[in-house]
Amino acid sequence: MAEYLDSELQNNSHIVWCIEELDDDMLTGIDTRMFIFWDYYTEDYVVAGCRLTKNKSASVPYVLHFDNSQSVKHFIKMVFEDRECCLVLYNYNNMNAVEEYTFEFFDDNVNLAYEIIAYDRVTMDYNRVRHILRMLRDSYGLNN
Repeated sequence: MAEYLDSELQNNSHIVWCIEELDDDMLTGIDTRMFIFWDYYTEDYVVAGCRLTKNKSASVPYVLHFDNSQSVKHFIKMVFEDRECCLVLYNYNNMNAVEEYTFEFFDDNVNLAYEIIAYDRVTMDYNRVRHILRMLRDSYGLNN
């Protein structure tokens, strides 16, 4: 069994939801990547995302705060309307050490070791979105 090197950080667990839109031609991989989590300190949803398509002009990453899950759901629907996506839950146990949440922080820390579960090639189901957003808000690590 592989040793988990961050075992002392288990109580810092913070669930982050990642949505990845697959590129149409499947040759360039991911078109858009978005990370969503509940910020315990500001008590709002944080959404960090960026278009990643290599054959288009570079996109500027964004970080947005939302007061309620309904607004997040509408934003997700606007970005991923009826597209096939990958839905991934990550355990980012290193968020307590970060001064500012950026798209680059989340993107740089995408790692299979921190993946909780992933669903590939699913069409966005907005009932599922509502449940996941509620779960993000209601879950926390002991040290958060």
